[in-house]
Amino acid sequence: MNEQFTRDQTETKPALPPRLFIRPPPRKPTVINELKLKVPLPRRMVNNQSVNGPTIELSKLIAPPPSKATTSHRDEQGCNSVQTPGSLNDNMTSSRLTNEINNSNNSITGGTVGNNLSSIRSYQPSNNPFRTNAPNTLCLSNNNNSNSNMNSSSSTSSASPSPSFANNFSPFSSSTYAIVSPIKTHPGKPSWIPVASGTNRPPALSHSNSFPYFDPFKRDAIQAVQQLNTNHQQNQHSNSTRLFNSNSVQNLSYFYSSVTSQVNNEAVREMLEKIRKLGELEKLPNENLIDLGPNYSVNPQDDLLHLFDPLMISEGNDQENSDSIDSDHNQNSDEGSKEISDGSSSPQEPISPPTPIRVDSIDSTSSPSESSATTPSIASQLTVSSENENGSNNIFISSNNTIPADDNFRVRFRTSRADPELISFAQKVYLNRNKFAYSDKLTNPGFVASTRLDYQLDCTLSVKLQIYHKSTESPISFTCNVNTSVEHVVCHAVCSIFEGTNGINFDEFVLKINSLNEYLTKDSTLADYAYIHQCHMFDEDVRLTLINTNETCHNIYARNHEDDESVTSLSPDDLLPQPCVCKFGEINRDMVNILLETLEKEISKLVFNSSKESIVKTIKGVIQATKALCSLFGNCDTLQVTEAIENLSQLSLVYDQYKKRGEIILNQLSEEQLQVIHKEVFHHAIVKLKRAIREMINLYCSTFPVDFELIPQENLDTEPKTLNDESKSPCSLSQMSETLLVYVGTVNCLSFDWKMRYREFYISCEIWFGENLIGNCKTGRVPVSQGLFQRLVFNELLHFQTVLLSSLPRESYLYFNLYGIEFPSSSSLSSSSSSTITSTSNAIPSDQSSANGEKKTPKLVALSVLKLLDFQEKLVQGSVLLGMWTGEIVSKTERTCFNSSNLEKGSPLIIVNLPDHGCDICFPSIDTESSINTYIKQDLNLLDSASQTDIHVILNSDPVQQMSRADENIIWDHRHYLHELPSALPKVLKAAPSWKWSYLNDIYHMIQTWNSLPAVDAMQLLLPAFLDKYVRSQAVTWISRLRNDEICDYLPQLIQALRFEPYFDSALIWFLLEKAYSSVRIAHNLYWLLKQNLDDPIFSFRSRIYLNALLLTCGEALRTLFENQEALLSKLSFVSDHLKSTKGSQRMVTLTRDLEPVDDFLLTHPLALPLSPSMHVIGLNIKSCFYFNSNTLPIKLAFKSEQSSSCFTQIDAMYKVGDDLRQDSFTMQMIKIMDKLWLKEGLDLKIVTFGCIATDFRKGFVEIVKNAETLRKIQTEYGITGSFRDSCISEWLQKHNTSELEYRKSVENFTYSLAGYVVVTYVLGIGDRHNDNIMITTSGHLFHIDFGKYLGDAQMLGAIKRDRTPFILTSDMAYVINGGDKPSKQFQYFVDLCCQAFNIIRRHTNLFLNLFSLMVSSGIPGLSIEAVKYIHRTLLPSLTEAEATAAFNKMIGETLSSVSTKFNFFLHNLAQLRFTSDHNDPSTLSFVPKKYTKETDGRIIGLRVESYFKKYEPEKVYIYVIRVEREHQKDPAYVYRSYREFYELHQKMTSLFPLVRLYPLNRSSSFMGRSNTREVAEKRAPEIDFFLLSLMHMTEEIAHSDIVYTFFHPILRDQEAFSGQGQSGSSSLHIY
Repeated sequence: MNEQFTRDQTETKPALPPRLFIRPPPRKPTVINELKLKVPLPRRMVNNQSVNGPTIELSKLIAPPPSKATTSHRDEQGCNSVQTPGSLNDNMTSSRLTNEINNSNNSITGGTVGNNLSSIRSYQPSNNPFRTNAPNTLCLSNNNNSNSNMNSSSSTSSASPSPSFANNFSPFSSSTYAIVSPIKTHPGKPSWIPVASGTNRPPALSHSNSFPYFDPFKRDAIQAVQQLNTNHQQNQHSNSTRLFNSNSVQNLSYFYSSVTSQVNNEAVREMLEKIRKLGELEKLPNENLIDLGPNYSVNPQDDLLHLFDPLMISEGNDQENSDSIDSDHNQNSDEGSKEISDGSSSPQEPISPPTPIRVDSIDSTSSPSESSATTPSIASQLTVSSENENGSNNIFISSNNTIPADDNFRVRFRTSRADPELISFAQKVYLNRNKFAYSDKLTNPGFVASTRLDYQLDCTLSVKLQIYHKSTESPISFTCNVNTSVEHVVCHAVCSIFEGTNGINFDEFVLKINSLNEYLTKDSTLADYAYIHQCHMFDEDVRLTLINTNETCHNIYARNHEDDESVTSLSPDDLLPQPCVCKFGEINRDMVNILLETLEKEISKLVFNSSKESIVKTIKGVIQATKALCSLFGNCDTLQVTEAIENLSQLSLVYDQYKKRGEIILNQLSEEQLQVIHKEVFHHAIVKLKRAIREMINLYCSTFPVDFELIPQENLDTEPKTLNDESKSPCSLSQMSETLLVYVGTVNCLSFDWKMRYREFYISCEIWFGENLIGNCKTGRVPVSQGLFQRLVFNELLHFQTVLLSSLPRESYLYFNLYGIEFPSSSSLSSSSSSTITSTSNAIPSDQSSANGEKKTPKLVALSVLKLLDFQEKLVQGSVLLGMWTGEIVSKTERTCFNSSNLEKGSPLIIVNLPDHGCDICFPSIDTESSINTYIKQDLNLLDSASQTDIHVILNSDPVQQMSRADENIIWDHRHYLHELPSALPKVLKAAPSWKWSYLNDIYHMIQTWNSLPAVDAMQLLLPAFLDKYVRSQAVTWISRLRNDEICDYLPQLIQALRFEPYFDSALIWFLLEKAYSSVRIAHNLYWLLKQNLDDPIFSFRSRIYLNALLLTCGEALRTLFENQEALLSKLSFVSDHLKSTKGSQRMVTLTRDLEPVDDFLLTHPLALPLSPSMHVIGLNIKSCFYFNSNTLPIKLAFKSEQSSSCFTQIDAMYKVGDDLRQDSFTMQMIKIMDKLWLKEGLDLKIVTFGCIATDFRKGFVEIVKNAETLRKIQTEYGITGSFRDSCISEWLQKHNTSELEYRKSVENFTYSLAGYVVVTYVLGIGDRHNDNIMITTSGHLFHIDFGKYLGDAQMLGAIKRDRTPFILTSDMAYVINGGDKPSKQFQYFVDLCCQAFNIIRRHTNLFLNLFSLMVSSGIPGLSIEAVKYIHRTLLPSLTEAEATAAFNKMIGETLSSVSTKFNFFLHNLAQLRFTSDHNDPSTLSFVPKKYTKETDGRIIGLRVESYFKKYEPEKVYIYVIRVEREHQKDPAYVYRSYREFYELHQKMTSLFPLVRLYPLNRSSSFMGRSNTREVAEKRAPEIDFFLLSLMHMTEEIAHSDIVYTFFHPILRDQEAFSGQGQSGSSSLHIY
């Protein structure tokens, strides 16, 4: 036998009397509020299994002999049985309780009992299934050291161990069983009971009262006894004779006889003896037994049969028992007639009337001697007198039946809502923040540094600088090389602006980028900055502002002395998430105290009416008050509370039966005597109820952040501890040889539909370390049961037989997966909230077949997780309450995302218990600084070629797939040869055979010796597969080598890595906070990225804690910025919501009106936009704001920049409500990283990127790129079929780049940027690429927008896949590159650029796999394990660079020859054939690229229609010739516009001037087909002329508005009109 728990064999325990359970009379279940209260019975017996070690047993009890000699007794059916008497007293003083019963080889079946003897031995399970000395236990009498002979009058047989109680056994008929539990052992003397390997029963581990719920063995024992006694009654029914036929009298007699030996008062004991002598009564089933508590002592010399079984009691035995009771009482009496220490009194003299005491002051876990030292026992409350002449005892009862209110049965305010882990984290936040003093300029710059690039421009490249200063009206301009230092530029600017430089300190001047609030640092060159690169890419001048720091405060975000002082007041409660505090704030101290006070009042009524007919009513009042209290605590009705409630219910029926049939008993005892006994029992039942409630409240308070706690009460909250217990030192986990035991109690607060949906439930428990499954076990299946509320009662002990405590990794997680098995008829509900989950372990059973043959797959309906070692690296012990995750969260979230229980109010609650070892079990400390290095480096070349080949094949294998066990062994065995390969470290760590403490020293020394990983590769060690804190800390050390700008690039992934940290305290969060203190940009991005996770139900709690830590330590300036940004977003959210609720015709007016308060707010609260801390704005240009007519109605906002001297006075951004912008933000992040990789390799693909940030759930900002137009609008300038026209893009570029040099530059930009986005869209699998999602700037840069479909998620048109090519490359794009229809060398150069860019990305495959893997748990739509695999497939990892080049070249050819893309563009043009949606900016027009004014073109003084003519573009359209006369211009100008364009002008002016009535232009049902005829054109000509005439007679604001001058501005079409007319084949010109 493998004993997991041992103790000193010489240690002994004092003999203690057993405690008892009483049986109430039979009744129907008590109904309270239509809820049936029944003590749950066990579900099933455990499978047969034999063990060689100690077992749990029920002993068959034979009739007690009259003497200590072995006596034969014949039962009612004539069967012989033999009992060995006089051994119980010895058993109670045994040195160690065991669990064996020696039965005879002859089996006892049917109605026959063999002549064999059975030694009676006991097991002591308890409320805590791991303790021997807790209350509410069930066991047999102890007979471990009995040496009495076992023989009978007829035969003897050798004893053999009986089957374990954990096994099935044949029920014995005609047998009587006793149910006894000893009082707790001597305090501070823990008893260990060995557990045989393979059993499913717990050992006794500790003396602490850590488990307040049902004992699993008690339930099994009740079931076994019930079955045995049922058989017993069936066999004896025909021939049994009784003195009384009334079941109520029998039960009452049995009930009172059970209490006989529990009362210490001799007079009460004698009264109970009289009840027991009434006659031989029928034995009832042992169900719903009532625990009388440990304060009822049992005479050790009494035989169990004298106490429990009236069928086996004779007169002689009664006399003998009476003598033994007197003897026991005399032994425990003090000198004279004094009250003995245990509360019993001498029967020779009366006891003075007692004073009332509190019921809950009775410590049911204390021994009699301990309880009497603090409070008087219940027995001392009985007033007994022996003055009657007849010698009968008279009992005097105190007139005061009430119990004073218990001031300690209340809750008080907690010093902190936070748990110990959060308190420790808050302390470290304070200590870490103190390292960054406000006076340190390096860590407190206070300004935003301009972004740098790891890319060197051409050394010969020069740029033109324009430097502004407040003292000059115009900027100074000069040209310099890009390698010029910033310090040199500052000196040159100062010398140029100021006449004399004497006395000027050049260090006081800094350079700021115009229109952006970011600065250039003097320790850099111009070529280092992304802004310089952007200016070069768009061929713009570099515009800077010179600032004197003494005159203008540039470090507006710097911390000050007050910020440093404010950190000292940081408290753990400040870090708690406010929504969580508000939710649990509803459960406040006053509310709980009101319910506790109500409960006490009901208890006082119960005590007062305990001997009256109204007892049933008062008990119901207690139950209702208890139910209300449990409801407040999340319907958490524990098994102990239910058991206590059931005891009260049963006791009420005892008294009811007594009142009905009491005349039979009153012949022997008086009513007063019976009332005393009732009071004795009621006192204990009430104590038990109050103890259960206290334990429930304590458990709830230790789990959730409530602001109250129970007022401590020594004798109820904790067990007495000896000095030795308090000084017990912690134990190392390495010394624990036990296997892991987990007790699963109940699941409370169930979802309302679970009972209707699922027939049964079970829990699968799994122990995980990262991706390694350590062990699993599952409970039996149970249905929903009814206590005070619906719940699942498992009450089962799970034994992880293969998991030793010493082998547990430090970061082990214990997952509780609750599975439901649906009803056969519930298939229609299968698409509801719970989804089928594929198990990650073998613990999940196979499909269950329903009644109709249909297989029902268990569905994961809830999940919770427990860290086996807490933040102090101590093993979790005792009872734990865990909130469970439910719904779609568990079905759509990876297991690795769950690292904490659910703290949401109203979530299901599971109660579990782990063994309490009596002391802290700590994880062994690993000395990473030890000079003893167990890792020895070896040269890889020393291995044979075959081994080297195998190693390289494994290292280059698919990183997405798990390595096989054979590959892991190869890598681990050869780890000493791989230290020169940094990228091999992650796979070596994955191949580690174990992460228990004994392996860590070798692993840590290996990491220390290993060649450093590149920072970007080290991020792989932050994946959930690597949970060890030292490994993650080392990864952070390597990542810390990144520059601040690079950290910003990877910040989203680092934020997501925080969710995998086992504890709040981690190296990663300290790294991020320290970087945030020293960089405003990192702090700003960290705030908004953490805020994005606030809607994540799993990561929300931790995100709020980290966010609060940042806000409380970043300084007042940054806090004010964030507050102002939140206020701005709140106002914009209101504007958007109001806009959506407004009718279409009134939307522009509503938008203009609603934006005025936003503008006023910005004027008084200048701030930086959430897009970037450098985008500082001071107002809105409301006239330039409009909305896009799409489903979400995004708003285009034109913000005023802070710098009025800059030409970039406007920052355009789009505020969008209704789309998840996290997807766009993540895609743009990947594009920026790809661009930086290309730049690092010297390949500048002129990629245009833009800012995008999600500010709230489905809300956010998108930066608008200036001077850009969608491909659809470019193509539709040539009609709806412009998508099939090859020259449209080329002509559009020529229109905006009039000179040959400008056009060549635009074509070059187009070629490079198209190559970059071809690779981007292919690698990322971006779909839904219609021509409105592709944009081109006037400088020729192509870029993509709107990344709602990506990673292979193609856009569908019904069942048709619209995205049929891997990327977008059409003939009109090739036309621009080739310079015409014929292929050229330029196109081959384009192909080479694509292949080169693709291969560069392929070299960084692991980087992108790591970045995507870290984002899998982010909750962003489309990001999953399948997405990671998709990225891996698109990068073609199995091909060489040459093969990949050929493959990509082939894809380009196939894409270019496909017609599906153009057809898709054409369908989109048809869908968007609405004027109001062609261009929603009311101040611009779709066919004019820019906006023009009266000042730029000259005042218009006359407009009229001259003529019209027909033209094909390529469809037929009539063009109207408009004569435009301008002031100060001698000759008129002519412009050529279609009726469609006039109608667009009319619509735009209607939006801009909604209160003005314009001359109407009738909109035809279609601008295609027969509407474009000469007759229609002739009718429209006067209509247009009247419109122009009325327009010129309107007010100045309308007639000379910008939209009018933009419409009549000459464009390229106007210059070519007449020549095109003559060659188009149209009819002669029609003069109007």
